[in-house]
Amino acid sequence: MGVMGEQPHILLVTFPAQGHINPALQFAKRLVAIGAHVTFATSIGAARRMSKTGTYPKGLSFASFDDGSEHGFRPSDDIDHYFTELRLVGSKSLAELIAASSQNERPFTCVVYSNLIPWVAKVARGLHLPSTLLWNQSPALLDIFYYYFNSYGDTIKENFDDPSFSLKLP
Repeated sequence: MGVMGEQPHILLVTFPAQGHINPALQFAKRLVAIGAHVTFATSIGAARRMSKTGTYPKGLSFASFDDGSEHGFRPSDDIDHYFTELRLVGSKSLAELIAASSQNERPFTCVVYSNLIPWVAKVARGLHLPSTLLWNQSPALLDIFYYYFNSYGDTIKENFDDPSFSLKLP
């Protein structure tokens, strides 16, 4: 993660939704507790909605990146368009954030990202930073994904609209 003995500086990037922000924030606090410095980053819109009244440990700072939306995602928005803009605009904005950190005395040593924004790994790789995925959903969901992509996908697709359909997974 850097020179031996140096405090790691982790950029923790999360998808801008409460179900991603809250677990990532708890993870950030745990990383700080074991000696890392963490910069927690989410979209500008989500950062505006986050409570500013919380008490956060020393070693935890906040940053935001542009997601291409003035207001963040709303249920009436086109989800495909939002995700496309999030990837395109977010990639550029996040790369700028990482580049700016390399100019100060505490550059990022690695990037951790949540599962709906896999493009973050590509941004990190392009800037020669190691990255890893933070899986913030239940292990049961990961198990379902595994079986969906390994032999049960067609069965699930064929029965998707049947509310009485039941599937027993190994």
